[in-house]
Amino acid sequence: MDSFEIKPITDKHCVPEIELGDDWSTTCHPPGRGCEVFVGKLPRDCFESELFPLFERCGQIYEMRLMMDFSGFNRGYAFITYTCRDDAKRSVKELNNYEIRPSRLIGVCQSVDNCRLFVGGIPKTKKREEILDEMCKYPMSNRTVRKRP
Repeated sequence: MDSFEIKPITDKHCVPEIELGDDWSTTCHPPGRGCEVFVGKLPRDCFESELFPLFERCGQIYEMRLMMDFSGFNRGYAFITYTCRDDAKRSVKELNNYEIRPSRLIGVCQSVDNCRLFVGGIPKTKKREEILDEMCKYPMSNRTVRKRP
């Protein structure tokens, strides 16, 4: 059996915890559609400690998801969810093409909620009906199976 080691993230990648206050969970309900923005073209050494204060200027942030790779750097994009739709629109207007570093412009746009799940590695010999039968074993609100040639 192969062994592996979990290495701690080095200090340069550590992000301080951000205190949201005691009343956060009772006063903030999950936001509806249109409250999330996609942030792209991020420098790979840009982290939450730099992004949070920048995006917080546009409104109260409910959640920030910075996509990371296994090397400890980001993958160049993030999703930020605001508590209200107007704040998300404001961030697109104010921060799209924002120069986050010299000669480095980020892209900010409304996130698209495509509600799709891709499942790969299915043998080509499986028929659409077999796949659907297997997927029906798991709770989902809507099932559509599209088999690619």
